Amino acid sequence: GDYVSLGFFERDDLHRVIEHLRIELSFSRIALWGYSMGAATALMHASRDPSIAGVVADSPFCDLWQLIQEVLLHFLRMPPLLSYPVLQLVRLVIQQKANFDICDVSPQAHVCDCFVPALFLHGELDDFVEPSHSETLRRVHRGEAQRLTMPARAHASHRADAFTAKAAVFLVRALRWEQFLPSGHGDRAFSELLAGRLSFNRLGGFLARDEALPLRPESMAQVGRLLVSSQDKDVCSGLLQAALGLCGPYRGAEFLPCSWGGVAAFATPRG
Repeated sequence: GDYVSLGFFERDDLHRVIEHLRIELSFSRIALWGYSMGAATALMHASRDPSIAGVVADSPFCDLWQLIQEVLLHFLRMPPLLSYPVLQLVRLVIQQKANFDICDVSPQAHVCDCFVPALFLHGELDDFVEPSHSETLRRVHRGEAQRLTMPARAHASHRADAFTAKAAVFLVRALRWEQFLPSGHGDRAFSELLAGRLSFNRLGGFLARDEALPLRPESMAQVGRLLVSSQDKDVCSGLLQAALGLCGPYRGAEFLPCSWGGVAAFATPRG
């Protein structure tokens, strides 16, 4: 469409993508990873699709009206008493031009009926979407919900590898991949990787107590390049692709990348 709806229409776009994966490509298990607006979109969709395996929601807002009021107060020093009539005018204009109501963009109203496992991440120094938003969502969520706060991190700060790894582990468990991790060599290597004890040699391989990651050479090179990147999205992708390569019958599952500000889907083959 012509307008960004902060998740209201985007959840329908997400639904169509997931429907295509399931019907046309026969994928069976899908998890979502979203940041900011993408996190809100993922949460609002998951409440109506209980087959989603899990959601990682990084810095989601719990209610758009509340968020706008807080932004006006924090950045423009406009108290709620003054911002209310302004918001009502904005609401009316958006309804007329974009055909949606900002009062309906409320992940909080959706997760109270949601049982899809969720991991909430939030930077302690986030002054755009305050950490209280994700705590509210965790508290009202009806299913398994965990929340991790990231010290010294703002809304758009680099995410530490430790939190990226924890999110990757959450998705591995949500997708029930861990039961397919091969025992022995691969299992130990993956554990070392997630614990931060497995490093990538820039000359082309993994080093950790004489242990190598049991991936195909081309996969290992790709994962290695991603893990040494300074970009959060690349490190996330590297950890997840390593998991895909280690998970027995899930080798070859398709990783569906997206922009860091949106929603990422991870789809596994038949079964």
